[in-house]
Amino acid sequence: MQCYVAGGCVEHGRNCFLIEGEKSAVLLDCGLMKELPGVPFPHLSPEQVRKADYLLLSHCHLDHTGALLWLYEKGFRGRVIATAFTLDQIPGRIADPIVIDEIAGPEEWITIDDSFRLKWGRSGHCLGSVWFLLDMEGKRILYSGDYTERSASYKADKIRNLRADLAIIDTAYGDYSLDGKRNRKAFADILDDLVEDERPLLFPVPNHGRGLDIMRLLAERCVPVLADAKLIREAGWALAHPVWARKRFLAVAEHLQEMRPITDSTPDELPSGACGILVADTSMKKEMTGRLARAVEAAGGKVVVTGKQLPGTRARQMVESGDAIFLRLSVHQNKEELIRLVKKNRITFAVPFHCRDELMSSDRRVMPMRTGDTLFF
Repeated sequence: MQCYVAGGCVEHGRNCFLIEGEKSAVLLDCGLMKELPGVPFPHLSPEQVRKADYLLLSHCHLDHTGALLWLYEKGFRGRVIATAFTLDQIPGRIADPIVIDEIAGPEEWITIDDSFRLKWGRSGHCLGSVWFLLDMEGKRILYSGDYTERSASYKADKIRNLRADLAIIDTAYGDYSLDGKRNRKAFADILDDLVEDERPLLFPVPNHGRGLDIMRLLAERCVPVLADAKLIREAGWALAHPVWARKRFLAVAEHLQEMRPITDSTPDELPSGACGILVADTSMKKEMTGRLARAVEAAGGKVVVTGKQLPGTRARQMVESGDAIFLRLSVHQNKEELIRLVKKNRITFAVPFHCRDELMSSDRRVMPMRTGDTLFF
């Protein structure tokens, strides 16, 4: 059996892996590369695309699903396998998908066909995000998707005591020194200091993901929360589907149900004292986000960027100029967590992905790969 890296190794984006056996072939994700417009799509030939009988989607973020239309244009005619929430976020209609959370619960085997079966677990990254374990032609392949065990809001089924001939594991934070537990504490400590200043805080966040983590942390501190319509809907969906949300997120449901929506008048009518303002606009390109940033600055508050900033974006420019602060909130793993995960499972080869750097390790099971490489196992 072989694994071909079509994207996502020693680069941040277009995550995509082709697993080929003698009887069948499956794709793991099909993401888009935002940082390098010249090579946005997975490194797949039409012949490779046509081989794939199935496409497994770990979650809805564009660096994992954004090349789906391109994949169909290149000849993909297989079936898509994903959770209901992930499928709902994809524009257009997917014909005859396999909706795994409507078939079985976490860590229950699902027989797909005579060639393979799979089980899934919640990965703690966003709503509907999962990891997969494939049992395929006598081999087992673990694909973590984007994975964290330390989300403030999302449940994770911890990957433990699994056997895998090949494990493709999220290591997006590379050599970043703080693992998820220590990052959460550091983030909470600084958030406490910011809240004590009794000033507004603006958080540009993704459509799906860490926004709900920040909502929970603010709600636990009894800080009023304002959010745009997308994020309010997301919080409402999580409260209505507790299978995906942690108990401590559900515990602040009353506070979250009192969130105020952002309107055209919000920049001119900011609440007095501390408040958290969340917009689904990580790059800060929207006109409303700019208005809110200026209003928060005028009130003595802070713009708080919690994730990656693409080059040339307003978010990157504001962080570099000191007009915004960068306060990482972990939603991935670092190298330390990768090694721990390998040790807590029976893994023959572990391929780090989602990291720009080639991660070397004294553990011989860790196999750094690059886009275009093939591993036989």
